[in-house]
Amino acid sequence: MADAPEFSGQGDRPTRFESWLVQACEGDGHWEMAAQRLALELGPELAATALALVFDELGGEKVHVPRRDRFFRGLWGERMREWARARIELDGWTFEEVGAVLRVSRGSVARIVSFPDETKPGTVGYHRP
Repeated sequence: MADAPEFSGQGDRPTRFESWLVQACEGDGHWEMAAQRLALELGPELAATALALVFDELGGEKVHVPRRDRFFRGLWGERMREWARARIELDGWTFEEVGAVLRVSRGSVARIVSFPDETKPGTVGYHRP
């Protein structure tokens, strides 16, 4: 897993972080499947570059092609909780340090890493016995 999220801009080479996201991509959507196939065929760096070129050229047009930033940030959204927990649990980071990297508050980090409490009425995930 990459150490910190780092996104490239339009026209830039994809970052190592974006290459890692392509390699770790899961899902059955059109773009996720394309990312998986490209990563298998070309390797994660070339796959991220190929996808970035497509998104730079076609993103935002009438053809439904997600913009580059939304695609990579969408992949990151799926992995953010895992990344934040690893920094805190394995690397000893504080909520403030994780929040500084993610550019969110300490409270947001607490929500990101917490599990829903399934035992208390009125909480997310509660199931009546």
